[in-house]
Order: sequence, then structure tokens, then C-alpha cells
Amino acid sequence: MGHVVTRNAVKVSIGAAAGNKVASLLRRGDIVPEGVAEEQLADLVERGFLEEVETGEAESDAGESGEDAEAKAAAEKAEADAKKAPAGAKAPAAKQS
Repeated sequence: MGHVVTRNAVKVSIGAAAGNKVASLLRRGDIVPEGVAEEQLADLVERGFLEEVETGEAESDAGESGEDAEAKAAAEKAEADAKKAPAGAKAPAAKQS
């Protein structure tokens, strides 16, 4: 079971309860990464920021290491972002003096 963001954005804390945590800003449709405390997940579901979903990917990624799964997820997100960019979009040209 996983969680997906249902609002425009949500901030989650990732890390061990007794160790350092990293804040991560997630956008609508993003899948919440592992490492978020169950209490925070439950609170965000109750407040309508997240929704529990069945994740077929979680079952297929079970044999991969965490780094492999993160790299795969980053590549998929980059590919999806590239598809969202308008056709023929270019980076702004640098000003010349």
C-alpha cells in the first residue's frame, strides 16, 4: 500500500524518528517515498492531503535496492516532466552586452 498526493503540494519529513530528517515537497500525483512516519501519513490522509493507493510498482521493486528504486523513479519523473514541456520549448537565450 502506498500514498499519493491529492492536493497541489504537501511537505513531508523523511528520515528516522531519532535521527536527521529531510523535508521534501511533493506535488499532486506524486507517490510518497519510503521513510515518512506512519503517524504523519495517517494525519495527512485524514486531512485530505494524501490518499492510500495500491501500488503494483512496490511489489515489482521489492527485489531492487533502495538506490535502484530511487534512480528508476527519478528517471520516470524526468521522462514525465519532459513530456509535459511544450513542443519546441527552448531554454532562454543569454543576454549579450
